[in-house]
Amino acid sequence: MVYNAHVWLTRRPGEGRIDLGIIDVDPKPALHGSVSFEYAGKPKRGLIDQIDPYDWEKRSGTTPRIHVTLSEG
Repeated sequence: MVYNAHVWLTRRPGEGRIDLGIIDVDPKPALHGSVSFEYAGKPKRGLIDQIDPYDWEKRSGTTPRIHVTLSEG
């Protein structure tokens, strides 16, 4: 199932974050979980290292803001 999330992306550890805006991610965002999304026209996978608000699922209509670091490979 696809979810909307406001994604902040780090391509490599130590680099600044890139605001990708609100995009589709799969599966449901969870702290320390991995998600798939499209970046620069290509499918990518990354690890969520921060999610705000932490209880976004309990807040009707809330779009989570997630910080994602690209996975290697």
